[in-house]
Amino acid sequence: TSNTCIAICNIQLSKGWQKHPPPGVQTILAAAVDVCHNVLLSLPSSAVVRNRTAVLLQRMILCLGEQILPAMPGFFSPLLLHCTLEDDVLDISQLMNQICIKFKGKAAVALDSALLPFLKKVMTIQIGDGDANSGYASGGISPPPHLIIEQLSVRKQAFATLQHIAVHNVSSVLYSETNVASLGDILQLMNDGAI
Repeated sequence: TSNTCIAICNIQLSKGWQKHPPPGVQTILAAAVDVCHNVLLSLPSSAVVRNRTAVLLQRMILCLGEQILPAMPGFFSPLLLHCTLEDDVLDISQLMNQICIKFKGKAAVALDSALLPFLKKVMTIQIGDGDANSGYASGGISPPPHLIIEQLSVRKQAFATLQHIAVHNVSSVLYSETNVASLGDILQLMNDGAI
């Protein structure tokens, strides 16, 4: 569609403006974010659209600075809803990590509603892989080594994101009104990972 083409062109355009573009360029890039959001909402099941959206957002974090924060929850929701691949988990984790690194405590608002769905999705993908493969989990048979490695790689993204949240002073997201009820589960997840 034309919106997809515009979004892809803006990904290329943004390469020239990695940091602090002039205000006029920022206006154009902010409009590109809106177009990209519409494309994502129109084609959320497309892995290419999800990946290109994540790439554009990573650049916009650099180009637009804090202006991107209010838009992020609107992107996380469809990205997480259609997150089915290890690559999706990596893209979302990288976005969350970059937001933590760049904005520190201010990132909490952008991550608040996405943190628990992200962690649940990571665990669902891991559990789903084991259950879907000829009954490995229920039959008492260990999954093949390559599946174990893939599952650990997906789980590693959850640990990395939680580490970035703690290290970059975004820990208020862990005890926000949205997430405080799950704080024990989050700590248990980290404990299991450490073990």
